[in-house]
Order: sequence, then C-alpha cells, then structure tokens
Amino acid sequence: MPRYHVLVNPVSGAGEAPDFVEHRVLPLLNSLRIDYDVHVTKCMNDAGRIGRELLFEREQRVKEGKVARDEVTTVVVGGGDGTAHEFMEGVLEGVRGGAPLGRWELVTLPLGTANALHSTLFPPDSVPVPLTERLEPLIAPGNMHALASLIRALEGGAPRSLPVTQTTLFTSSGTPSSDPIPSHIVLSTALHANILADSEAFRAEMPGIERFKRAAADNITVFFPAKARLLPSAAGVRVYDPRTRDWKEGPEELEGPFAYFLSVTTTPRLEPTFVVAPTLARLPPAPHEGTMDIVVLRPMRDPHVAAAGDQGVAWAPRAKEVLGAAYDDGRHIALLYGAEGTVDISARQPQKDPGGEPVVEVFRCAGFEWTPTEEGHAKSHIVCADGSLYTVPPGGMARAKVMESHAGEGFWVWG
Repeated sequence: MPRYHVLVNPVSGAGEAPDFVEHRVLPLLNSLRIDYDVHVTKCMNDAGRIGRELLFEREQRVKEGKVARDEVTTVVVGGGDGTAHEFMEGVLEGVRGGAPLGRWELVTLPLGTANALHSTLFPPDSVPVPLTERLEPLIAPGNMHALASLIRALEGGAPRSLPVTQTTLFTSSGTPSSDPIPSHIVLSTALHANILADSEAFRAEMPGIERFKRAAADNITVFFPAKARLLPSAAGVRVYDPRTRDWKEGPEELEGPFAYFLSVTTTPRLEPTFVVAPTLARLPPAPHEGTMDIVVLRPMRDPHVAAAGDQGVAWAPRAKEVLGAAYDDGRHIALLYGAEGTVDISARQPQKDPGGEPVVEVFRCAGFEWTPTEEGHAKSHIVCADGSLYTVPPGGMARAKVMESHAGEGFWVWG
C-alpha cells in the first residue's frame, strides 16, 4: 500500500486535530503497518506550502524512477474544509509552475468548523460504514463517523471524483487581476459571502457562531446590484422545475439585484442539517460532467417586495423563511409564489396548478460570470471561495468555471 500523508492543522475547528490524529488515526495506521508521514501546519496558508512540496517531491521521485507517473498520493486531512482548500490551492499553484497534477485521493476527518464535505459524504443520519474483521477490533463505535472516510480508503473500492472550481478576477480592462482561485466546497457572492466578511469584525467579542447570526441580521435586507452570465456545459444551462422535479432549459443571462448567489459542485449541505443544494443529491451530475449547481434568490421576483416602499425590509422575512426551509431537508427549492406573492412556506411539494414562479432558482451549468453593476456598492464585489474572501476590482468581474478533470489526474475523495 502506498505511503499516506497525514496533514494536521492544530488550529482548525476547536483545535482537536492533533489529539485526534495522535490517538485515533496514527494507532490505526500503525496497527495495519501502513507507512505514513505527518505534516503539521505552522501558520495560515501553510497547508498550501505542504501541498506544493508534496507535488514537487512526487515529481522528483518520478524522474528518479522511484515511483510510477500514475501513482496515487493519499492525503488524510486532519482539519476542516478550509485546510483541504489551502492544501489543494497549494497543489494547483505548483501545477501552474509546471509540475504535472497527477492523482490525489483525500481522506476527510471532521475536525473543522462546518465540515461540509464530510457531512455530505457521511450525513448525520447515515448508516455507519461497515467494518471488516480486520478493522473491527481497531475502531471504537464512537469513532465510526469521524473515521468513516479513512475506513473507506483502508477497505479499498473506488473514491468519488472531487470537482474543483477555478475562479479568476478581472479588471475593468478585461485583464486577470488574480491567479485562478480554487474551491471544492462553495463559491458565493451576495449574502453568504458578506456574512463571512462581516462576521470577522465580531470575532473578538463573539468567538462562537453568534457572530454569524449578527452578520446575517446586518445583511438580510441588502440587495446586491449585479448581473450574471451562466456558462453552458455540454448540456447547456438548465434550471430546476419544482413541479416536475427535474431540469429544463434555462436562461444564460440573469439580471439583478440578487439577495443570494451560491454555487456548489459536490456538497448539497454546508452544515450537517443545512441542505442548500438538494439537487446535487436528488439529481446528481454524471462523473466528470463538469457542472456546478447555483442557488439564487432574486428579491424583485417577489410581487410583494416589488410593490413595497422599503423593499429590503419587505424582503427580510421572506429570506429568513426560505433559508430556514433549507434546514428541513432542502425544502426551500419546492416553494412557489402564489398569485399575489404569497408563499405556502409549509409546502413540501408544489401545487398541481400552474401557480407562480419558483421562489428559489437553481441552475446547473459549467460556471458563471459575476459582474457588479454599481462600483460604489462594495458588498456586491465580495466573493467567497471555501471561506476565503476576495474582491472584484472596480468595473471588473469574477469568472468561475469547473476545472476539467480526467480519469488519470485530479482530486478524489473517499466517501
């Protein structure tokens, strides 16, 4: 079995990674006589340095004839989604430097804050991963969920493809202002991105999740002036129809303002119970399809809001209701506007009559271009890639596209 690389971020989540790795992961690998190297991050973005070093080290070993070109590199991520993001960003930076990408297989450990990827692979109510006679005496029942991805890797089988979105920021003249920014969990603008941006100001006084609630309250009435162009995949641009519970042909151009704009490629849920993009699970894309699902709220489509004097205040309760329904197994994508803008927020299935338009728009495509339309509206220029924040230059745009993957190279995850 190839050597494992165990990546430990000591400040990820509640800071439990070093203890968990030392007392749960390494004893398991030792018992199975699996060789491994431990890499501990020392500062912010250090996981990226480790990713680059492993990439170049592997390429050197290939040149020396010590390993085959197609050998898999397995990395156990002792941290959360942010640690994995930094690691993959470092690998891809090395690829831009000329090194071949190769094949990377990640093992997730839920040691971060949200652990969206692990929660998608192993939902809280999922059946535990079965243990063979070889592993049963080595793993305590209480550790089954946390070690589920590692169990999958040790037992073999086939890992899942892990699509990566590459986002580039452009200036007003159309020239890139950034290297491509990778993300494997979420790429967002509007409300989601600004909650993360504003929450940092409250971190000192609110170290827990309360700071996110405060930032959400401050941004729930904000409309984000922008336009979006959706990039077609081989199947074009599709939009989810809650009446048929299937895709139909969708538009390529979306006019704002927007309240919510969030894209995902792999993870229907961003938290264990927050299922923001249930279409990824109910209508999964084919392997290597190269698409993302984009969840959109455009407040001016709400007849009640469009007719209101203070449109932001009128929109706030609707936004809370809709996003609250996402915690109920993704029920928000079934909601429809009634004839006068009413919404049956308790509905689990759309009404049989034509009714109004879907409250939540869900698109499937290869990527998008996000162009803020008011230079003075700073909040509409913020982009979030796996929790890291970036700013679209004045007059510029952000272009996001799912990275092409091939059978022999790219990123996979055990789950």
